[in-house]
Amino acid sequence: MSIHQVTVCQPRELPLGDLLLPAAKTLDIWLLDIDSSAFALTIDQGKPNHRAVNDQRRFARRFYTRLILAAYLNQPPAEIELHKSAAGKPQLLPLVQPPLHFNLSHSRQWLAIAIATDQALGIDIEFQRLSRNPLALAERYFSNQEQDWLKQQAESELQLAFNRLWVRKEAALKCIGTGLAGNLETTVCSLSQLQNNFPDVKQQDTVTLRLNNLKAIDLNILNWEPEHLDIQAAIAVQQLPESVNWYQLKCAR
Repeated sequence: MSIHQVTVCQPRELPLGDLLLPAAKTLDIWLLDIDSSAFALTIDQGKPNHRAVNDQRRFARRFYTRLILAAYLNQPPAEIELHKSAAGKPQLLPLVQPPLHFNLSHSRQWLAIAIATDQALGIDIEFQRLSRNPLALAERYFSNQEQDWLKQQAESELQLAFNRLWVRKEAALKCIGTGLAGNLETTVCSLSQLQNNFPDVKQQDTVTLRLNNLKAIDLNILNWEPEHLDIQAAIAVQQLPESVNWYQLKCAR
């Protein structure tokens, strides 16, 4: 199976109204800059209140997650109950019919939500991290195979390669619902480096995930790197979708 259509960053505004559930073999991905929302705090630039900013962002993330899920389910946002599995994966309770699979990730002011109806999925988004020594960090969290792969990268591409591997590992682990704690360094991702010609969708890979010497799990990874937003994202699924819709929700004051 291959992706036939990718629609990148269609702008959407509030109110959303009722949204159609994604068709089979389709993913909907939402991206929000919550610091531009009506909930963003006016912070004294001289003495920023980091705790207040973090609390406000945490509230905004939950609010907008409920808002988007409610639009798909045709329910009031207040009726959307979000819980976490034992491994920390967010889920809806009670379970809805037809099933709605979703996953979310955040980094600084960015919130990303991935939605499907026919399969579980995982998403990770990271603001472009700058590590003083990516190889040293890889020694702590990555397998020997992954460290060897990083060492083969050109120095000018090392940071980008590290970031790509990081979001893929997190997305893959979140897809299978095992949780991240204690698992980043015990998983192995084998990267195929398949190229994709869609704008901003830099690579479409397959990942082999091995967890604690259990049977290998093969996943598909979509990598999204919008350069103008300075973020990287990876979405992990078992079956490659035929269509992907990317939305950016504008939350102006």
